[in-house]
Amino acid sequence: MRLYVDLETLQLIDGPGFRNPVSAIRFKRGDAAQLEVTFLTSGTTPATIGDPATLELQFGIKPRGRYDVGYLVHETEWTLPEPEAESPAYLCTPSFNTAELDSAMQVGSAAGSELSEVMLMGEITWREGAGEPTSTRTFLVVVENDVNRGTEGTPSSLPSPDDFVAARAILFDRVQVLGAAEKAQALRNLGLPGNHDYAATRYPDANDDSTQGWEVGSLWVVTAPPPLPGSTPGAPADLPDSDDTGYSGVEIYRCVDATEGAAVWHMTTLDPTELGRAAFRDTVFAGLTAPGTAPPLVDHTGAALTEEQAQGHAVCLDDTGRIPGKVNSHQVSDAGATGRAVLQAADAPTARTAMKIVTLTQAAYDLLSPPDADTLYIITA
Repeated sequence: MRLYVDLETLQLIDGPGFRNPVSAIRFKRGDAAQLEVTFLTSGTTPATIGDPATLELQFGIKPRGRYDVGYLVHETEWTLPEPEAESPAYLCTPSFNTAELDSAMQVGSAAGSELSEVMLMGEITWREGAGEPTSTRTFLVVVENDVNRGTEGTPSSLPSPDDFVAARAILFDRVQVLGAAEKAQALRNLGLPGNHDYAATRYPDANDDSTQGWEVGSLWVVTAPPPLPGSTPGAPADLPDSDDTGYSGVEIYRCVDATEGAAVWHMTTLDPTELGRAAFRDTVFAGLTAPGTAPPLVDHTGAALTEEQAQGHAVCLDDTGRIPGKVNSHQVSDAGATGRAVLQAADAPTARTAMKIVTLTQAAYDLLSPPDADTLYIITA
C-alpha cells in the first residue's frame, strides 16, 4: 500500500499533485501489510525527512478516540531509502495479526458476535535523534475481519446433480397418459364438466344422475343407437319416426339437470328429416289439390289451418307457382294432379315464401297493379 504525506499539511493525500486528504485507509485483520510511505514537499516532490543515521519512525493504530490505551498495531522497523534515490520512500510491514486487535474485534467470541470491521485511528511519527517528534494528522483506519482462518476444514462435497436428480425428481421421457379420474379432474380444473361418455351403447335416462357422477354439461355420445320401443331404430323417443330405413348415426345428449332420480338429458343431434321439420317450424304450406279447388293450408306437421290461423306466417308454395302471384287451377300443369299436403325434397327448387295471405276473386286480383311482392293471393271462383 502506498501512502503519501504532504509535509506542509502533514495529511495523507491522494498522491503527488493531488492534495485531497485521504478519507480512510483499509487493512485486513490477520494479515501483514506492506506500507510504502513517500513524503512530499509542497505536495508534489518526494523528499527525505532526516539523517538516516539518527532517524526514528513509527506507525501506530489505536481504538478510535482512545489515546491513553496501548497499541492494537505498532511498527518501528523501517527500511530507509538510499541517499541518492530519485523518489525516496520509507517501507515498513506492520502486522495486523495481534491479540489486541483480535480482542477489539471480538474474534473467537462464544456468542458469535465477531465484528465484520472496526474503525480505528492511526498516525505516523518521526524524529531525528533527541529532537522533537513530528507526526502526521490523525487518519481513519478501517480493519476488516478476515474470512479465511485456516481452521475451517474442507467443505463436504454433495452428490452431483446427476446423482440426486433421479432420486429426488419425477422424470418423464414420454407423453403422460391420464386415467379417467385424472382427465375428469383436469376438466374440472378448467371449469368444464368432468364426466363424459363418448362410447355409450344405450340412451341416458332419469337415473343417469349426480349419484352416478354426471353433472350439468356432461355429454353422452351414443355411438350405436339401439332401437327404442315403438319407434324406428335410431330415432329418439320424443320425436316422430324418421323413415322406414331407420337412422344409424351418432347421437349426442347433454345433461341439463343432474337431480337424483330426475336427470334430464337433451339430444343435441338431429337426422335430416328432423332438421327439415325444425327449419319449417311456424311455416304455412299451400298445397295444391285438383284444378279449380282452393289449395289447403297446412302447418309443418301437415295439420290443416284456416286462413285466419295462417295470417302473419311465412307461406311456402310446393309447385311452380310464383310470388307475387296467385294460386289457382291455371298454375297446375297436370290436370290430374292431386297435390301434396306438405313440402317434400323435390319441391325445394321451386319453393317461395310470403308474409301475408289474401283470398280474393280473379277480377279483384286483375285490378292489382302490381301485386304485393310479399303476399300470397288465393283466387276463389
